[in-house]
Amino acid sequence: AVIDGDLSRTFVETTLGFHTACTVLAQLIGNIQTDANSAKKYWYFVRLMGRETSHVTLEAALQTRPNIVLIGEGVAAKRLSLRGLTLRIADSVAKRAEAGKNFGVIVLPEGLVSSIPEMSALISEINAAFREGATTDTVRNHLTDWSKALFDFLPSFIQRQLLLDRESSGNLHLSQIQTDQLMASMVGRELARRKAEGSFRGKFSPICSFGGYESRCATPTVFDCQYVYFVLNSLLEFKCSRQRLRLPLCFF
Repeated sequence: AVIDGDLSRTFVETTLGFHTACTVLAQLIGNIQTDANSAKKYWYFVRLMGRETSHVTLEAALQTRPNIVLIGEGVAAKRLSLRGLTLRIADSVAKRAEAGKNFGVIVLPEGLVSSIPEMSALISEINAAFREGATTDTVRNHLTDWSKALFDFLPSFIQRQLLLDRESSGNLHLSQIQTDQLMASMVGRELARRKAEGSFRGKFSPICSFGGYESRCATPTVFDCQYVYFVLNSLLEFKCSRQRLRLPLCFF
């Protein structure tokens, strides 16, 4: 079982441990919301588990209702650019600042970068360059002009993370990319520009956090305990019936 919420089969409707992960992360977000409303001076960017899907982020957000939620599938469907996401978040921050609220909570999945079209293209080109034998010093030379311009535009810490060690398949570990800090940095740039031209008079103090390993090691909820018991019982009965019929066993 994984906690990203992207593993299911015919006899397993949802990931084992999904309820536990969402419960723990919802509690974490709720505590952060309480702190944000108490201090009234910080914007929290909370990155949650979720590579290709945003199921955990969506469920945790439905339970806690943060100010902004970024869903990877929605970003990919609307083909929102990094610039477009930045402007949307900056507009929300500015609107709350007009009401005297220079604080809030933003929740996003760790795999968000793979849903942004130009970022996805950049990552694919870097992965391909490494598979062709490029090194961290020469990988930039293998990029197209568009991807090279984007790579140079990104903050230096994101550039370094994009060049970290790959998986055995040659693809990037998305958990290595600090997407929360990337978005905080981009929004900070945009608000600084608006403040310089006089269109933004509020304050923006971001704090980034990652909610992942807390849910990995959490005590299973009652629902998950019962769910696992039911699934294992069903699979055992299915296995026994197959053996009685002398049919080949094939689960998952």
